Amino acid sequence: MSPAGFGDPSDLPVSWWGELAPTDEVDSRCWFCSFEGLDLWLQSFDAGEWRFVWRYRDDRRAESPEGIPVRAPRRCSPEALPADGKSLRALGVDDLHLVPRLADRPVVARPREPFVLLPGARQQAYLSTPVWVCLQNDSATSVLELPARQLSQTWFGPNARVGEVAYAQRTSLRTRLDWVGRSSDRAITPVLLENHGSESLRIQRFSLPAPALTLYRDRRGHLWTQRITVRRAPAADSVEVDLGRRPPAEAQGAEELSSSRVVAHRSLLVRALSSLFG
Repeated sequence: MSPAGFGDPSDLPVSWWGELAPTDEVDSRCWFCSFEGLDLWLQSFDAGEWRFVWRYRDDRRAESPEGIPVRAPRRCSPEALPADGKSLRALGVDDLHLVPRLADRPVVARPREPFVLLPGARQQAYLSTPVWVCLQNDSATSVLELPARQLSQTWFGPNARVGEVAYAQRTSLRTRLDWVGRSSDRAITPVLLENHGSESLRIQRFSLPAPALTLYRDRRGHLWTQRITVRRAPAADSVEVDLGRRPPAEAQGAEELSSSRVVAHRSLLVRALSSLFG
């Protein structure tokens, strides 16, 4: 039985991660791949030299449940490299690996409309966020990291002195899984909201602690993180954030692709209410 909200199991996402091994043929040393908002070209030379060229697109289809089709790396002609993209050369890299990772900062999302969670209520929600395309060498040293979609930066917190720099995205916090944008360059995070306080909890934005999350791939190719449970305390203006230790039940047959960037210490898991909901 396939997870709810994901249609025909024959419609599988593209697996774009893996190894790119250079060859001796000059015309076979260039690859092109594309993601939600990113076009990326990779070109290898002799003696462990690589050149990367990339540019971003803006496509509103990324906000729809269908998302934008991902194109896995495929051979292309060196003449296909654009002159108007950003570029970087790397030396000392023999074989190159493409690895998906989660964002290096929290990601702020909004529900389609603000909603109120009444005292004693709980609500399951889902959030889909772009992954980072990480280029690594054989020893897993990072050469270049690029988000699959270019995100703007925002300040998230109760005032200008208290808070942190985060990424802002258009994709909403959804209350149904089949409303979530999904593709092989987006990760889905189940978020369980519980209000144990005596007052209603108004949710206008939510800050996802992406660096503390682990990335998984289910047996159908979709990307997930562990479940997050957010509990508002009964008598305090604070919340407890519980990060699951395994893939969510919705991610059947999941395996780990990337570990978290930071360790979730206790100081991260008990936070002021404004640090999560703005």
